[in-house]
Amino acid sequence: GRQGSIRHRHGRRSAVAAPLLRWFANSTIAALK
Repeated sequence: GRQGSIRHRHGRRSAVAAPLLRWFANSTIAALK
């Protein structure tokens, strides 16, 4: 029902956010080096 759709939507969002966070972390580490 509603709870399942919210959970699916959140998982979809995290799937998009993960590469962005990884890129942000990589760029930050590169700037520190």
